This record gives sequence, C-alpha cells and structure tokens, in this order.
Amino acid sequence: MSKTLWAAVHGWFANGGGECYLAPVVGPGGLADTLKQLESLDEIAIVLAPDLWSGTTDQEASQEAAGLIADHCQQMADRVAVLHLPNEAPPGNVAATLGVESAEARRYATAYYPWINVQDPGDPNAAPLTVPAIGHAAGVWARVDQDRGVHKAPANEGLRGVLGLTHELSDAEHRALNDQGVNAIRNFPGSGPLIWGARTLAAADETEVENSYLNVRRAVNSLRRSIRRSTTWAVFEPNDERLQTSVRAMVTSFLTGLWRRGVLVGRSAEEAFYVVCDETNNPPEKGSQGKLLVQIGVALVRPAEFITFQVDQITERSS
Repeated sequence: MSKTLWAAVHGWFANGGGECYLAPVVGPGGLADTLKQLESLDEIAIVLAPDLWSGTTDQEASQEAAGLIADHCQQMADRVAVLHLPNEAPPGNVAATLGVESAEARRYATAYYPWINVQDPGDPNAAPLTVPAIGHAAGVWARVDQDRGVHKAPANEGLRGVLGLTHELSDAEHRALNDQGVNAIRNFPGSGPLIWGARTLAAADETEVENSYLNVRRAVNSLRRSIRRSTTWAVFEPNDERLQTSVRAMVTSFLTGLWRRGVLVGRSAEEAFYVVCDETNNPPEKGSQGKLLVQIGVALVRPAEFITFQVDQITERSS
C-alpha cells in the first residue's frame, strides 16, 4: 500500500468514515477491470483514487483513469467520484485537466483542491506527507450523512488530522475554481482548514443548475438506491395494474416520511414529490416484456421544482 493511499484511508476513518473497500488496480485490464468488479457492490456510494496523480503515473494515464472513474459512477447512477487536481497551481480548465469531458459524467463527479500536509500514519517522527485531501473529505461526507443526513451539503466542515494546506487560495482563485465545480479547502482564523464548497463538476455549465450541487446529487443517488432495494419483491409478482398500485403506494409512503422529516421541501406532499407508476409509463407492451418503470420527482431545493429520476425493475411477465 502506498503512503498516499494509507494516508487517505487514515483520513477517511479520522473524519467519520466507516466501512470501506480497497480495490487494487492490477493485470492487463487495469482500472477498467477493477471498476467492472465494483458494479456488483450495491452499497458503494463514493469512489476515489488517492494515487491518481502519483509520481509514477503520466498525465495522460491519470486523465484516462479519472475519466473512467467518473464514467463508472455515471453509469451506475448511485455513487459519486471524488477526484482531485494535481498538486500545482490550479488549472484554467478543470474538466480537461481531469479528463472528465462527458457532461453526464460531470454530474457524478466532484473535486477538491489544494492538497494537504498530514502526519505519516506509519511513523509519527517522520516528515509530514503531502497528499490529496479526498480521503479526509470523503470521511467528512460520512460524518455529515450520519449527523444530518445525505441531503445536507458537506461544506463548512473541518478536516481532522490536517497539519496544513499546500496552497493558500486567494479569493480570485477560489471563485475560478468554484465556477468549475471544484470544492476549495481554506484556512480561516480560529477554525483551521474547512471544506468550503459542495458542488459537482457539472457546475461549470450554467444550464446544469439541478446537477451542480453535491448534496442534491447524492440525495437522488440515495433515494434511487433505497427505492430500488425496497421494490425488489416486485420481481416475483405478475406485472399488472395491482402491482403498479402496490409499488406506487409503497414509494409514496416512503417519500411522505422523508417530507415530514424535512428532507423534501414543500408546504404539502404534492409540492414535495410525485410518483408515477401506472398505465401511462407502463403500457401493456412493457408489462409483456417484464419491465416495471417508476418515475419519481423530488423537491430538494425549492418546493414544486422537481428533480426527476427513474427506477426500473424486471418482473414476471404480465399475462
């Protein structure tokens, strides 16, 4: 295990993280094979690569790796890639530097800057290590998820176990990074290093308003995963109107509970969410193919402004 990876895992646990998986990249297929293996792990919500810009990796290979990780998260639609920039001056074009060119993939990826200095986890008497902050930042996500919920933005939160930053951002640099969806880490008097941003890389596109916020992206991912898991029983039921009614009622009950807890916003349930699972999106030909579609809209930022997503289940064919 490299010291960079070691420090990232240490930062994950120090900041509130729990169970994690380490996936080595080996063999001729490399990262592509590793990401294929991760597809079978439904509980994964965050994917990071602390060694992305290690000294033994050339820039083109690092960009390809970052692009593959972001693409994987977009294709799975239930996890987010936590990336980082090289430990140099912040670039002008973040998406190009990271190799995440797809607009769809940028919705499922975020990045942090600058790097941090930490104590060597294996030798407290050694010189500090300079490492990317993503393991520590991901740990903060887990801490906020536990304390407040996945709908809360993981920002204005302190990083534990950090000795200092490698670069003190100016306000102008911060604004430039913020506009490209990079989350800054900054020192403030009396507070130490804080995460000062919660955006996805989609924030670089002004038309991607609903996909620009990290907490919104992760909340939708969490909802999709929860609803998919809770409707797996439908796989063994005949795909007919009775099944559609049952699924619609169950998802409505689940979202009503979230609205009452304040996760979804709106003065009424109608302003907070909607669920469509009937003949309009499940015509007879879909039922005969054994496909059940549930279309969902949720208000996470403003009432009646719905972020939409779809959950699919393969079911018994209707008669």
